[in-house]
Amino acid sequence: MTVTMTATPAPETGSVQLRLTGAGTVTRLERADSNGTASVRTLPGVLPWTYAGSDLIIDDYEPGAGAVNYWAETDAGTVPVSVTFELLSPWLFVPLQPAYSAELKSITSYNAGRPGRSSVLEPIGRRDPVVITRAMGSRRGQLSAFAGATYAAARELEAACDRGEVLMLRQPEHAGLDMYFICESSNIEPLLVEGGKTLWGVSLDYIEVSRPAENIAGALGWTFAELAASAPSFSTITRRYATFEDLRLDNRI
Repeated sequence: MTVTMTATPAPETGSVQLRLTGAGTVTRLERADSNGTASVRTLPGVLPWTYAGSDLIIDDYEPGAGAVNYWAETDAGTVPVSVTFELLSPWLFVPLQPAYSAELKSITSYNAGRPGRSSVLEPIGRRDPVVITRAMGSRRGQLSAFAGATYAAARELEAACDRGEVLMLRQPEHAGLDMYFICESSNIEPLLVEGGKTLWGVSLDYIEVSRPAENIAGALGWTFAELAASAPSFSTITRRYATFEDLRLDNRI
């Protein structure tokens, strides 16, 4: 018997759940989607994993909408699985701490510029300039999102930007628009002023950055049934987690 892997979309949390079982050792998990190829982010110490009576369940919070291909590198070869992932709405994700991510109702505006990095020098006594060419910089600009009918909803969306973490824009409609970025500044603004029925939006000034390489530091969307299935006893839970907050974010001792 070798390792087998299944992939089940969980659009309510914007994730795909991977389940691995069978005899063997898994050393690496990879994903290929509309955003390119990358390793699947896990909690620290999860990989390499060897089957020892219970399945390995990993929630992947970063797949792009559309066709997603996974493969697990094992001691017996590569195990592939494919799934079609439907992202129901845009997300402002915190890749390293998904519990603090925010689901967006819609993106209302977006612009992206790329600064030039080349230099042009004009020495005295020389007609033509000396040019030092460099690739253009990453995307930077502003994106705006509809937050909802309450100011509190706008503050909740803004709170995802206040974690001091790299963020990820994920959306279901435009391939290539997803990106990792840092938020330079944020603004809460009324989109339609009508007293108690005022509609609110949030705009973010962003700079695109590279995908963070660290392990995931928290989970999103687990249930107590899943928690019970993952541990044989309550004492196992207390040995794994120091506080309930650590349990909620799946930060193991």
